[in-house]
Parts: sequence; structure tokens; C-alpha cells
Amino acid sequence: MVTDPRTEIARLLCRQVRVLSVDQIAREYFCECLDSKTQALEAVRRLESLGYVSSRKISVRQLGLHQAPLFQWSPGQSEMPDFAKIAAANRKRWRGDLACTSVISATPKAHKRFGGTPRRVRLQEVEHDLRVADLWFSLSAVQQLDWKTEDSLAKNAFGNRRPDAVLEQGITKVIEVAGRSYSSTKLEAIFNHFNHLPLEFA
Repeated sequence: MVTDPRTEIARLLCRQVRVLSVDQIAREYFCECLDSKTQALEAVRRLESLGYVSSRKISVRQLGLHQAPLFQWSPGQSEMPDFAKIAAANRKRWRGDLACTSVISATPKAHKRFGGTPRRVRLQEVEHDLRVADLWFSLSAVQQLDWKTEDSLAKNAFGNRRPDAVLEQGITKVIEVAGRSYSSTKLEAIFNHFNHLPLEFA
């Protein structure tokens, strides 16, 4: 059975990611259309008319799909992370130009229908949250994911410090997306909290 892309978009926003850009929607749901951007905008307008999403325009930098992890860790490995080096690599990848981008998020009405945990969008975190969405698309394209978002985890999970996402693949893997302003000190603090588990700085 073919699922309406609009239903998939609304469900994804409720359960897996906080925000999506129109460009992401065009790329992931309408890539076979010559007018993919127009189709994406029409889908967004329809979802807005149904009361399932709210949209806004914001200037952000987007990294895109093809970004290698900054660092991957497994407990017991000999190589310790160089946090200054990781932070420098992270700053470099965020040096792209700002672009005015339309982004959407789920409304309480959408959460009532599709489930998930409502959370107010923080404008200063939209870049970071778009990167989380890109990571979801990249990973889900090659495997079935048991993906738990930060918002779906109990507030006291992981010692009251919830990661951006958790992958359950026989073992628990922690995913942390390094935002544009993440310092070496912040990266080290995250590592020290989660290094008893497999960890990826994405």
C-alpha cells in the first residue's frame, strides 16, 4: 500500500525528528518529480491547512546528507578522542553560507493523531535539529532503525542527560550531533558522560 507522503511527513515530525526543511522534503519525498520543490511546498501548505504543521522561515546553515561522523567510540578502544581536533573539524564543516529556509514542525493536533512527544521548537537549535533529521534520513535509507529521539526518552534517562538519539542494534548506541557552537569542553563533557556506551559524534 502506498502511503501519502504528507502522512509520512507528519508522522516523522511527531515521532522521529523535530523539524524538517522544505528542501529536505523535496529531496526525500519528491525527488522523482521535476518540480520537487513545488511539490514539497504544496505538501507543506496542505499539512498547514489540516492543522498538522506550523512553518516559519529562518536563516540557517545546513550540512546535507553526506557528512562523515566526526568521531566514533566503542568502550575499550585504545584511541582516545582529541577534542580540540574534533571541535576544529566541526567548526570547519559549519562554515557554509546562511540561507533563508522554510522549516516545519508538528502541531499538538498532529501529535494527538500520530503520537510522539510535543516540544516547542527552539529557533537557536533549528540548525542542529535539521542535522538530526538528515542523519535519520541517511541511516534509515540503508537499514531498519530502532531509533529513539531525545524527546521520546524519559527525562531521567541516562543520568538526566538525554542524547540526541539512541540506536538499538543489539547494543545501545548513543548519537550526539555537534552543533555549530560546540566547544572542545562541551564535547569532552558529553564524551565523559556517555563513554561507557558506543558513541558517535555526528
